[in-house]
This record gives sequence, C-alpha cells and structure tokens, in this order.
Amino acid sequence: MILFQSADAKAQLGEILKQQRKLLSLTQAQAAERQGVDLGTIWRWEHGQQLPKLLKTLTAYCNKLRMSKDQIEDVTDLYLDAGK
Repeated sequence: MILFQSADAKAQLGEILKQQRKLLSLTQAQAAERQGVDLGTIWRWEHGQQLPKLLKTLTAYCNKLRMSKDQIEDVTDLYLDAGK
C-alpha cells in the first residue's frame, strides 16, 4: 500500500483521474454525464477538493475511464489513505 499525507493523496488521486480522462479525450462534462454526476463533482475530484463518498463510486468511475486493474488498485490505495 502507498502511504501519503491525506492532502497529497487527494491531489495525486485527482491528477490520476484527470490524466486518465484526458487519455480518453473526454471533457469533464462528458465524464460527469457518464458517471451521472454534475460537472462540479468531477472538477472537485480532479482538484483534490472532494472524494467520492463511497469506494464503489470511485471504482465505477475508474471502470468508466477504462483503467486497468492495477491502476484501480493504486487509486483505491490513495482513496483509503486520503480518508484517514
């Protein structure tokens, strides 16, 4: 498991989500529509200001971003660390 300070973990998690979204050439609005959340939610996730309330929400979003199993495991570690 990767250990980071909570703020660092949130920022890293957000950056990973943003980079993966951009790899798919999706706008934040398109990603929000796919996830069924508003644009502001995606923005806050990507800027490390807020985390999804449930791990399964994050996992579902990662799957929609076509992340690999290893990437999802790394994101999960960051999510769990950020919640501490």
